Amino acid sequence: MHPLKKAFYAKVILVMVMAQGLAGTANAASLGSVRDVLGSSSPGATTSHSISFIFHQSLLPGDYIDVILPTDFASGINSAGLTCPVDMISDVGFMSTGTSTARCVAINPIPATTSILSMQNVTNPSVTGSYAIYTSTNDSLGTVKESAVAMVAVVDTVSVSASVSASLTFNISPVATSTNVNGADTTLTSATFSLEFGLLTVSSSSVIAQELSVITNADDGYSVTVEQNQNLTSNSGSDIDSFINGTTTSPLPWQSPENTLDQEWTYGHFGITSEDTTLSNNDWFGNNLWEGFNNSDPIEVMYHNGPADGLAVDKGLTRVAYRIEVSPLQEA
Repeated sequence: MHPLKKAFYAKVILVMVMAQGLAGTANAASLGSVRDVLGSSSPGATTSHSISFIFHQSLLPGDYIDVILPTDFASGINSAGLTCPVDMISDVGFMSTGTSTARCVAINPIPATTSILSMQNVTNPSVTGSYAIYTSTNDSLGTVKESAVAMVAVVDTVSVSASVSASLTFNISPVATSTNVNGADTTLTSATFSLEFGLLTVSSSSVIAQELSVITNADDGYSVTVEQNQNLTSNSGSDIDSFINGTTTSPLPWQSPENTLDQEWTYGHFGITSEDTTLSNNDWFGNNLWEGFNNSDPIEVMYHNGPADGLAVDKGLTRVAYRIEVSPLQEA
């Protein structure tokens, strides 16, 4: 133990006794506004100390500040973990092997002021309770000029928990005639739960669209897909095949049916496009590109990787369009 440490502890007792015995009397030998802010007050936590105080007697070169921690703190304070006030340096020799005392030595005259020093990598006691942190200013001979005690509390950690309910709202809205959707103008007005193409005109495509919106607080967002259970099929079994020529591919510019006799898959086409430019496959549908259904795999038409408000385009709002075109050979 450093020979001054016993003296410092004696001074702690003396100051505390004097403070009790002279309550209400000005005490010029007491530091002001002393406090120690812990980075963490959890038992056994390795944390920081930020000690601030006001000293009333100026310091001369060679005078020093000591902060003494109780032995309950596994401090191992050393110069690498100590930040001294301006115009002061850590006493490397005094602290080279790690002690319970942090010491900062003045290298220039320091007028009475507020001082702050900090220590890192100090381990809190494992037992909860209040602990006294002794701080003093001293002259170069080791005589205490001013001192005070700050109390810190080591307390059990408080566990905080909360839950937020998951939410999802999906809406489909009609889109009017003559609305441009991903480069194609609608020719009919849609309904919310039906797409009525009516009587088709040969060699002229028909386009119907719907607006989709998603409101969710899902942290991983959402994906909206469309799939069909069968081609458009008559009671007799005739159908309108998927774009293009019944063979689904990556989205392509719209092509009219080839109308090749005895190749019924070339008689008509049905496909889909989406305005969403941030799908899992990025801008999958590009500008005015169309894809057909294969009756088994869903087609993604809307995607976002975070919460959505149902208002921001590509992040909760988009429009999809469906397109049909038949040739003269399309079965009735």
